[in-house]
Amino acid sequence: MRKIIILISGLFLMVGQSAFAVEYADKLLGVWEGQQAGFTGSQYQELAFRITFEQAKGYAALGSKQWRNDKGEWSAPEQVQAILQKNNTFSAVDSDGYMTGKLTSRNQLSFVYMEAKPADPLDDSVSLLVTLKRMGK
Repeated sequence: MRKIIILISGLFLMVGQSAFAVEYADKLLGVWEGQQAGFTGSQYQELAFRITFEQAKGYAALGSKQWRNDKGEWSAPEQVQAILQKNNTFSAVDSDGYMTGKLTSRNQLSFVYMEAKPADPLDDSVSLLVTLKRMGK
């Protein structure tokens, strides 16, 4: 009987942890906009930046990122895969770079975005500080 109680208790704990994990990345859902500032190659830039997270499961979220060019036009969306840990540490990747930072409040996300110089001589390395606020909430 005691083994059955321990087994049932363990199952409740597992279900409780799974339920918590399933909902955690939901904190990222929505549209986030703000500024990116830093160097692209040897040129300093400050541009608008946007991430839209449309799906979340467990600690993972899926969305897209965009930035405004010098003409004020948004770039084509680029897929982003992110992880939000229990301590609100944020890590993400896109097709050629990575992001690491923190969800600093319910509606503010700050991270560093980095790209190493690829083999293509026309591309530059990138190092940016990005600060975003959730839109519409």
